[in-house]
Amino acid sequence: MSRNLRRIAPAAALVLLGISALAIYAPTLMNDFVEYWAAGSLNISGRNPYDPGLVLAVERSAGYPGDRALMMLNPPPVLTLVMPFGALPYRPAAFLWLVLNAAALLWSCTILWDLAGGPKRMYWVAYLCGVAFVPTLFALLFGQISILILLGLALFLRFIRDGRMVAAGAATTLLLVKPHVVYLVGIALVAWWLRARDRRVLVGVALGGIGVLVPLLFNPSVYAQYVELSRVQSLAHFTTSTLGALLRRATGDRSQFGLQFVPTVLGLVYLATRFRRNRNSEWHWDREMPLLVAVSLATAAYGWVFDQVVLLVAAIPMFAAAIRAGGVRLHAMTGFWLVTGAIAFAQAFLGVNAFWYFWIPFAFLVAAAVMGPDFRHLLSPVPAESEAGGE
Repeated sequence: MSRNLRRIAPAAALVLLGISALAIYAPTLMNDFVEYWAAGSLNISGRNPYDPGLVLAVERSAGYPGDRALMMLNPPPVLTLVMPFGALPYRPAAFLWLVLNAAALLWSCTILWDLAGGPKRMYWVAYLCGVAFVPTLFALLFGQISILILLGLALFLRFIRDGRMVAAGAATTLLLVKPHVVYLVGIALVAWWLRARDRRVLVGVALGGIGVLVPLLFNPSVYAQYVELSRVQSLAHFTTSTLGALLRRATGDRSQFGLQFVPTVLGLVYLATRFRRNRNSEWHWDREMPLLVAVSLATAAYGWVFDQVVLLVAAIPMFAAAIRAGGVRLHAMTGFWLVTGAIAFAQAFLGVNAFWYFWIPFAFLVAAAVMGPDFRHLLSPVPAESEAGGE
């Protein structure tokens, strides 16, 4: 382990320093982080973090120029994560948030590379995949929370591989930050537990779920306040990076809110087919997770480009497999990454609407179709001789 850490440390330190340096040149406000910071600040002082008037006043104290509050629509358990930042002045809180998210990104990349049997001397490939991914850059520069979902997925896979079921259960609670982003994973988790009935997983979920109670210690009415915001706050006006948003645009009538959920039905059909095919065999998370994540993002009713950072669960193992295979597969994977990256970076440079990033999960589904059955073995254990060859 110490030898691996010595290999990782130089590349990790350089990437982390580079990302952290962005805070010096980034705008004073990291768009979405200001809403987390304001909500955390309000709740820790016992005030309503879901009151637009109070939120706007706190956001303006940080220099926010808008006349409408940026609201944190995440449920109260997320306040457990953001309240420590709300206790700090805005600018150091934003800097710390960026550094910790960058560290979570690098940790996730390291775990995924190891799980996929990537060569130990080439961790830099995993970090490059993670950083040179447009959804990652949006997540970091907007101060979004989506990287924590990626970390939860990576930790869950690591703990399952190691047989640490309590820790695996605890890791799943990070998916509750935005349960709609990887909704198929959440449903599969429930079905898997009902089948296996492993109490250790439930204990882990319970331990991780302590965060549900923490916001109540500072603001006993916080759940009622969230319900009230949910009652009055409509989601219909959001133009998300999803297939559902495309359907609404195609009809020319964006009031057809139900169209947002049509792709979700397709996602549920996919999951049902996977359950059917595995009904007489053990469910293997290392084989199912990459496609579950990609299909979730492709069919989610809601999701933005920065949420697509969780696609690294598939992207990093794809590159690790391509490097092990070499030859045509490595050239094809490199070409796929360059082409999709160039399109996404061009969109970012031109400042196109966030909706137009809906294609990225579908690109990974096309790659999965091309790879065929191999895609389901991206995170499967690599034979010892293959690992040795990678050294």
